[in-house]
Amino acid sequence: MRQGQIKKGRKSTVSTTVFSTPGRFVRQLLSLTLTALCCITLASCASHEKNSSYYSNSEIDRLQLTPAGLATPSDQTPSDQTPSDQTPSDQTPSDQTPSDQVEIDLSPRNLLRQRLRGLDFETGLLINTIPVNSPVLTELYAQNDFHPLWTNSRSIHQLFGVLEEIADDGLDAADYHYSKLMKLNNLLESVAAPPEDLIVDFDLLLSDSLTLLCHHLLTGKINSFELDDYSPATTKTSSATLSPAIIASAITQGSITELVADSRPRTATYARLRSALNRYRRIAAKGGWKEIPVGKVLKNGLRDKRVAALRERLSATADIVTKDLESIFFDAAVEAGVKRFQHRHTLPVDGVVGPVTLAALNQSVEEKIHRIHSNLERARWMARLPEKFVFVDIAGFQVQFFNNGASLFTARVQVGKSDRETPVFRSAITDLELNPTWTVPKTIFQQDILPEVKADPDYLQKKGLRIMSWRGKTIDAANIDWSMYPQHEFPYALRQAPGPKNAMGRIKFMFPNPYAIYLHDTPNRSLFNAKERAFSSGCVRIEQPLELAQLLLDDEKWDLNALKQMIQTQEKMRIHLKNPITVVLAYATVSVTENGDVIFRKDVYQQEKKILNRLSS
Repeated sequence: MRQGQIKKGRKSTVSTTVFSTPGRFVRQLLSLTLTALCCITLASCASHEKNSSYYSNSEIDRLQLTPAGLATPSDQTPSDQTPSDQTPSDQTPSDQTPSDQVEIDLSPRNLLRQRLRGLDFETGLLINTIPVNSPVLTELYAQNDFHPLWTNSRSIHQLFGVLEEIADDGLDAADYHYSKLMKLNNLLESVAAPPEDLIVDFDLLLSDSLTLLCHHLLTGKINSFELDDYSPATTKTSSATLSPAIIASAITQGSITELVADSRPRTATYARLRSALNRYRRIAAKGGWKEIPVGKVLKNGLRDKRVAALRERLSATADIVTKDLESIFFDAAVEAGVKRFQHRHTLPVDGVVGPVTLAALNQSVEEKIHRIHSNLERARWMARLPEKFVFVDIAGFQVQFFNNGASLFTARVQVGKSDRETPVFRSAITDLELNPTWTVPKTIFQQDILPEVKADPDYLQKKGLRIMSWRGKTIDAANIDWSMYPQHEFPYALRQAPGPKNAMGRIKFMFPNPYAIYLHDTPNRSLFNAKERAFSSGCVRIEQPLELAQLLLDDEKWDLNALKQMIQTQEKMRIHLKNPITVVLAYATVSVTENGDVIFRKDVYQQEKKILNRLSS
């Protein structure tokens, strides 16, 4: 007979045993099974402990007594070792051979492998009750042969410092385990010889915190496509990543601060938004501003006790610079301050405080801060752009072309209506089409054209629209029973020939995307004079498309005159760009000018709340 044996130290051994009686076989088998399970549990499942204070002082004391977490012979009760259960043959040392022993490796290296196995099998991983999800953790630790990474105390202090200031980016330190990491750090510093599984858990949480933070700074916390119905790889807003080797090097060399700074977008837009956020957070720390009571319209020349509240409100955001904050007289200085405020909030600039301006003035500082948060997230989606790119500012109703950081072209645009939003994405312009035809999309046919056709039988002819079979045959509108639609599927296509009435205008900019979205000219030129230009069915109409085309082509053969001459032929022609040019369609409701003015735009598509909800989840 052979008796189970436990050795103290990093490697515990459990030898096999041969039993002579069924009763004792069951008891000893249960004992060995429970012992082995205890070893494995401490090695790989400590993080699933339901008690939130898993690493209490008493628990650490217990783990220090038996590092492997196994019962020692002194822990066995008399009932476990009755005389009838033991015979001389039970205690024969010579029967015990090394080949009979099963080694359980509880080194930090093996504990790390066991913890990460949960990620390998996509079953998730809990570390001290915290879910760990960074997909690069396994590869990250492979860079260090699965030994703990955070042996440089400077790296730990730098990460804590970064997390303490991450609110400057509109992010929450709680998303990166800050409180739990602080508790574990204090616990480790209070114990002379902390258990190895505590060290491993701390190391994993530090790594998860850093990799998650860098990922959020690089590409955004939210997947932008979760806000709509598509998530195509061809239109990702940002695909930047950090290699595990770079992250591991930063941890071991103590350059966490530099790594996080490099992960942050390096655009002027992002830097200015961070500065604006800091400014509004300082205002909030001072108590923000009081609401201006509702009342009659305030304008130059009036005396009203609410003017004093108006002066204080304008002073809080530096829209007026005056020491006289108690005066109830609406003078030229107040009027200038109101006009400045109106300009910053894209309101009609008349210097009069009516209901719309009053509502904007009474938005709380917390609302302003939340809006900046959501726009910092949008800026992360659009970071790391190439030298040349076309930028469509959907909420600002304009398009720009940048080359080497300089804006070479700016024009007004018309974008999608509130119920047909222009989507946010990025792609690359590959072709320009002169004198394009237009095939009417299903939505536009059902919602816009069909009601017009039913009201006016000559509508299609007036608009130059032909009814085409899918084989290219022209169908007479008089032979169609329009009352059958839209209840039934319309079996034909409506196509508009090139010309001045074509919905695409005289030129179309083509880039791959799943939304059937283009930049294009338009015959509806008068709509560019409107302040808010959400008129299209999703595409982007450009006020000066030929000027943009000339810049993108960058070819002497295709100057402005050559483009115009080709358009006059009314012949359809496609021009392929030598080098595709990135196009970004962005929705930014807060921006900051070079001189620091914070511009708040109307949230035409009501996206702020959706983004803020996702950021806080």
